[in-house]
Amino acid sequence: MFALVDFGVFGIFLLLSLFVGLYHGIGRSLSSKSEQQHQQNSKTGDFLDGGRRLPVFPVCLSLLTTFVSGIGLLGVPAEIYTKGSGLFIYTMAGTLAFPIIGIFFIPIFYKIKYCSMPSLGHAHRVLNLTIPANIIIQLMITYIGFLMVAFFQGCDPVALKEVKTMDQLTILMANRIFGNLI
Repeated sequence: MFALVDFGVFGIFLLLSLFVGLYHGIGRSLSSKSEQQHQQNSKTGDFLDGGRRLPVFPVCLSLLTTFVSGIGLLGVPAEIYTKGSGLFIYTMAGTLAFPIIGIFFIPIFYKIKYCSMPSLGHAHRVLNLTIPANIIIQLMITYIGFLMVAFFQGCDPVALKEVKTMDQLTILMANRIFGNLI
């Protein structure tokens, strides 16, 4: 089922994660004693919120990866294929919730020290950068669903039992489009 290339890519990412951990671990062991004492005292805080020193870009990526999962990338287009374009309204409503979160909830989270940003301005900047990226991702997911409807017009793979579950429709379509390239 998996080719040698798949295992190679998986191994490369594991090694990359290992080297990042070693780099930061060795860097901490070489730091001064007073800095080590401070790091010992703030391990819990650093683990939960990055010591409130995280830059904008990693927080944006973290928000996007937690909001848009692999299940969403595979499942939402299949839901649009089976249930219609009404799901588009749901995905856009979720995207429009970001400004509401930024205006009303982020200040509260910041006051109770649950926000990983060093200042409230940074938190608002994260949301301002995340909203357009989230809209683009949601539009792409919806477009894939519409594309699926057009691609499988007249030959329903669910009725023909080519797929066992609905979330396999996206993979089937990608396989049919790009199958000859591999």
